[in-house]
Amino acid sequence: MFNGKVVLILCAALVGLSGCVVVPTPRVAYVETRVMVAPPPPRVEIVPAAPASHWYWVGGHWKWENNGYVWVAGHWVEPRPKEAFVQAQWSRDGGGYWQRFE
Repeated sequence: MFNGKVVLILCAALVGLSGCVVVPTPRVAYVETRVMVAPPPPRVEIVPAAPASHWYWVGGHWKWENNGYVWVAGHWVEPRPKEAFVQAQWSRDGGGYWQRFE
């Protein structure tokens, strides 16, 4: 059985911890792929109606997979709190490689 002093200490600790707030840090997804072959031109996509007015469209893009490019179709995404979307892109650096940032 707890004595009064232990209960008082536990209550004080709970009150003190109730003011603690853990704020999650935003997730950052970053992928870099270097290849020697430029990606094909982007495909033309017909954007369907959004499932909700606050969703945003993620355009399709070429992804390097198993020694070749595969098309990843565009899709609607529901925004996440405190996160920002950056469209994937390919660019050429000084060494003649193509880079993709996600």
